[in-house]
Amino acid sequence: MPTFIVNVKAESDVAATSQGNGWADTFHLGKCGLVINIAGLNKVHFGRDKDRALIGGGALVNDMVTAAYNAGTRFANPTCTCLGFLGAMLGGGITRTMGLYGAGVDQILQVNMVTASGEMLKVSPGGLPDLWYAIRGAAPNFGIVTSAVVKAYPTPKAQNIAWEGAITYADDKLEALIQAIHDLDLEPEMEIDFLFATSGPPLNTPTISAIPFYIGNASAAEKAFAPILAVGPISNEAKEVPYTHWGDFSNSFCQKGMRKPAYGASLGKEGL
Repeated sequence: MPTFIVNVKAESDVAATSQGNGWADTFHLGKCGLVINIAGLNKVHFGRDKDRALIGGGALVNDMVTAAYNAGTRFANPTCTCLGFLGAMLGGGITRTMGLYGAGVDQILQVNMVTASGEMLKVSPGGLPDLWYAIRGAAPNFGIVTSAVVKAYPTPKAQNIAWEGAITYADDKLEALIQAIHDLDLEPEMEIDFLFATSGPPLNTPTISAIPFYIGNASAAEKAFAPILAVGPISNEAKEVPYTHWGDFSNSFCQKGMRKPAYGASLGKEGL
């Protein structure tokens, strides 16, 4: 555990606190460690046209999704709502809306950051361009981002919907499902996750699930994902949901406590 945790309430507090402190080995801060907690910098302010917003460095995805939906707009945000938005986006930012809006890092228009020496900088393509290039993927190496201007996409509430949910298959459908996913004609509105999981202790029964995602209504989504539906699932929880519920399927990963390891896998078969 670190010796000190500083809870800041304003961006200038970060500048006053940051005086060259560093981490010894990743997250092992040691007895002399210092954590600057920016969770209090979580405000979300939209421009007049709702096509951009100024967000605090401590804003969680849930803070932003709620604010955007109420304002009649949306962000290209990560799925898990418990994540810090800028932490995920400045690392590259894979999102379920990449087909329409691009990678997470492409959503950021400008950042305000504090260096280890306490200097406050405004970084953008036109201001400090070398640093701008560096922070797009490696921001934590150069300072603390206290706020940023990011893109938003005005969308009326009635249209701010998606079709998503877990579709589960029996073991003997594995090859057919993989083939169906391979054969999908993915449009910009579409994304799909494919999971091997277990039911958890004590039985740890293996499960095979596809989690399709479609920005639009259920009718269009079911037509787009017809190949995987035709495989014959044993259960189908996919449904039309508002923007504020796009991340519901990942809620279990946001529960506090217990380790929740997840690993990527590559599959290959001749003829696919």
